[in-house]
Amino acid sequence: MKKLIFFGAISAAVLFTATFVACNSTEEPMIEDISSTTTLQSADFDIFMASVDSLNNAYFSVSRAAVSEDGSNPTLIKDERWSKQDIVNYADQAGSLIGGTLGTAAGYIAGASTSGLASGVLGFLGGHLGDIVYSHLYSAVAKLVTRCEIVNPGFNSSITHHENSSEYTYLDSIGVRHNRLMQRMAQYDKKYRSITPNNRILLNKFYDDFIKELNATYPEVGGFIISSEEKERILESCSSVLSIGEKYLNKKGGKKLFIEEVSDLMVKKYKVPAKNVKIFKEFAVSVTNQMDKIDESNIDRYANDLDQVIQESNIDGDEKAAIINMGQIAVNSNICWKK
Repeated sequence: MKKLIFFGAISAAVLFTATFVACNSTEEPMIEDISSTTTLQSADFDIFMASVDSLNNAYFSVSRAAVSEDGSNPTLIKDERWSKQDIVNYADQAGSLIGGTLGTAAGYIAGASTSGLASGVLGFLGGHLGDIVYSHLYSAVAKLVTRCEIVNPGFNSSITHHENSSEYTYLDSIGVRHNRLMQRMAQYDKKYRSITPNNRILLNKFYDDFIKELNATYPEVGGFIISSEEKERILESCSSVLSIGEKYLNKKGGKKLFIEEVSDLMVKKYKVPAKNVKIFKEFAVSVTNQMDKIDESNIDRYANDLDQVIQESNIDGDEKAAIINMGQIAVNSNICWKK
């Protein structure tokens, strides 16, 4: 068992979209006006990405498999590696983005919690349940559809947020929770062995088991309650993304084609803000590619260095939170499914 890596407590509440509120809040859902969404400041983002590229280049990246018979002379892994693991990784990232918009429609609330600190910040957490549910669910369904095995279920890394407020102290990283939940979902492999993106009967049964395990992973929430209408929207969007993944899995250049089509789907069908899709296409994909190549002994140091690059950037607060979120998912998802 690999050692646990955890760089500090972090709340899922730092996620970048305010989608809906908890049941104990009297506020109306905050629905983002996509048409008025400002784009990322090009110069600041370009400078930030240059720093990320410099960081990536600083790490000597080799393929774990590409070595000679005597174990010497490792060769660099190609950037366009494409596998079932990649579908799961990118499903995580797309799921978080889509969840931040579909959650505004209605349906998501959190059950009552008797924990003092938890109940005190439920409204804060409740504004981001869509991101949480989607990023976890997409990964869980993708795992079954592509038969991607969990190799390192206890190996959890994270990118810290450096928040001092007590609102951030009782929840850990969405990425760490993701890996814990995927470990719990592994028990259902045989039960749903024949599941596919279009098998709605099995998807519905799987969804019920998923919600049960999600509630066990987030006990302080007091229960995720999702309407039947929203459940259908969740399963439909899951099927859409995973069907694209299956279409390009065995095609040359499939990774690029998958990213482009999923990005178009997010903007045109699910109205994900263009600035968040840009973060996905440029930052999250870059980090995911690096995680594919980096030596496992350097993962903890890389995540820490990546956090420093993010914190020292001139990106504005909301965009920085979005980048932190995508970085968490990119790092932790890759660790969870790493072959």
